Amino acid sequence: MARRLAQEYPNVLLMRPRVTNWGGWTLSRILLDAIELALEQDAGWTHFVNLSGVCLPIKPIEEIRASLGREPELAWVELRHFASLPPDDWHLRWHPMLELPHKAVKLPGARRPPRDFELEYKGSQWCILPRDFCEWQRAAPVAARIRRYLRSLLLSDELLMQTLVRNGPWRSHVAPFHGRAIVWPGPKVMTMADWDMLERSPAFFARKFDPEHDGAVIDAVLRKIGVASVPVAA
Repeated sequence: MARRLAQEYPNVLLMRPRVTNWGGWTLSRILLDAIELALEQDAGWTHFVNLSGVCLPIKPIEEIRASLGREPELAWVELRHFASLPPDDWHLRWHPMLELPHKAVKLPGARRPPRDFELEYKGSQWCILPRDFCEWQRAAPVAARIRRYLRSLLLSDELLMQTLVRNGPWRSHVAPFHGRAIVWPGPKVMTMADWDMLERSPAFFARKFDPEHDGAVIDAVLRKIGVASVPVAA
């Protein structure tokens, strides 16, 4: 399906398939590679938005564009200070990690926190990034140091954008939330029981949706944003 879409729509680009591992640097690497590809191939976009196949917009696209355009310098990144985390949070243990081709292995001991940049925040890997930020992180010396350090730290995908934002010009230009509606613990698959929350949410996108779990909520979201429902093949 992805290849067919790329053939039919010139604005659809395919990245080469690659293996990713839970907890490994490959999850962060693929996000950085996607940003790089977008910068190389298209000079016209203003914001980078990472979405999965189980995400949907819950606001009309024009409304999302207008909202982002009103404050185009903001980075929509979730920031949770380490001091606010529960004691058993993975990131408080500073687990060193070795990534093998098909598995990320947690190593014994703890890594020493970095001394040449701040690493005090974590958050969702789902983000909305202004193009200027994406350009900056390609070449900034501090960004290179951050990437080198996180490459061998467990669960870097929940630290990467937070750390880049906090150590650069976007430190004081962070949106009040990351623009996503997600129900925890989970992330929970949305149903019509979540419809009131989705309708009231200030978020631009929500996850997770599954047509086999509850197709009615997907139809309701599509009607809300003005998109015709698409039949799902059995």
